[in-house]
Amino acid sequence: MVMNKIIWIILLAAGVAGLAIIWLLLPELGGFPIDDGFRGYMEGWAGDSATALMKGLNVIGSTAGIVVLTLLIAAGTAWRLGIRHAFYLILAMAGGYALNTAIKGSVDRARPSEAWGIAVDGASFPSGNAMVGMILFGLTAAFVIGRSAMAGWSKGIVATACFVMIALLGLGRLYFHVHYLSDILAGYCSGLIVLAAAMLLPAGDAGRAGRKGMRRLW
Repeated sequence: MVMNKIIWIILLAAGVAGLAIIWLLLPELGGFPIDDGFRGYMEGWAGDSATALMKGLNVIGSTAGIVVLTLLIAAGTAWRLGIRHAFYLILAMAGGYALNTAIKGSVDRARPSEAWGIAVDGASFPSGNAMVGMILFGLTAAFVIGRSAMAGWSKGIVATACFVMIALLGLGRLYFHVHYLSDILAGYCSGLIVLAAAMLLPAGDAGRAGRKGMRRLW
């Protein structure tokens, strides 16, 4: 238990440090050199099949898509792990949206001028898709790995699927150039802050009795 808390404290500190570094070094206009270089790399991916896939990912990452996913995962979490975990997941997502809105309002970074393919609005920094994806799928993976009594290989499959979704939600935004790479990285850092904070709070720990109940559920 102590080791788990140390790991989450380290991840929380990493998220804060990463967000702070990117935020403090933001150019007044445009992006970092790495943003421009990565945009050129993504242009090489362009094609009808890739565009269709990325548009689908952006539907999943839209506000409506994330709300539906959150409710579905919360329902599954309530069934398998209990109402408290489901409520905690929804609360973390709401906190993530609030934090993202606050940072965007404070920074007010313009979106890349090269954006195409999908309709977007609002400020660019940090990426909301990357942030809420990290919170939603990060918590899902953490609950499955640390709270459930699933077989090890099943946990591995679910965790891998969660990490893939986190990466794809960010990639879908980069494909259409609606965010700089630094926006996506800042979104991941912001999401990691909320995720780690959620796992460190008392409600993030099911306790011994809760774990016994989970074993019966699985």
